[in-house]
Amino acid sequence: VGTIAAHVFKIKKERRGIFCTNFFIANTMFIGLPVNLALFGEKSIPAVMLYYMVNTTFFWTLGVHNIVQDTLSDTKNKPAFFSPAALKKIFSPPLVGFIVGIILVLLDCRLPSFLMNSFQYIGNLTTPLSLVFIGIEMSKIPLGEIGFDKDLLLGVAGRFLVCPVCVLVLIPFLPVTTLSAQVFTMQATMPAMTQMAIVAKTYGADSAYAATLSFLTVLLGIVVVPLYMMLVNMYI
Repeated sequence: VGTIAAHVFKIKKERRGIFCTNFFIANTMFIGLPVNLALFGEKSIPAVMLYYMVNTTFFWTLGVHNIVQDTLSDTKNKPAFFSPAALKKIFSPPLVGFIVGIILVLLDCRLPSFLMNSFQYIGNLTTPLSLVFIGIEMSKIPLGEIGFDKDLLLGVAGRFLVCPVCVLVLIPFLPVTTLSAQVFTMQATMPAMTQMAIVAKTYGADSAYAATLSFLTVLLGIVVVPLYMMLVNMYI
């Protein structure tokens, strides 16, 4: 849907990867986890983690691939998703770390407590540092240039409207419990992943657009997320 919207509404080519990634990637852990815990309690954690694992896998593979494509001006020579050039950029340290973590979980390998505590402290810094970075990027943009153009407004619509609607359309065809359906819907309504701006900066994409999109969705999430919480409780 994001790809179709990018072409139909003629989103700037240097923003299309970020625009599309924003449609299907959400902040499912640092915002999604506490929201679902507050709404459904600890029984929601398995469904939250399931959505988080898929969301994170898609971000560090297809999402990063989309963002990398923004940095390549020659569309004819853009590498395919499974080409050596694309895979070299996609297999970044965060993705490798995520894959190693999944393998350790599946094998039930338990690391020493001092390592687990250290990794926990480092992991807890992810969202605060991402927000600091977004603040730095936003500070470089003159206030007069932060225009609510169609690229930004359609990106917000994709995050808060298109993604939840797609989940609601698919849920009846999937064998999931009512609780899982509620959790998945709430996860789909979360703000944009803050790390998207950092990845855009790393690969030389439009990090200002990504930062503005992340900032705006986090800000609007204060109103949108509680609204969806009421709707989910009433209709699912």
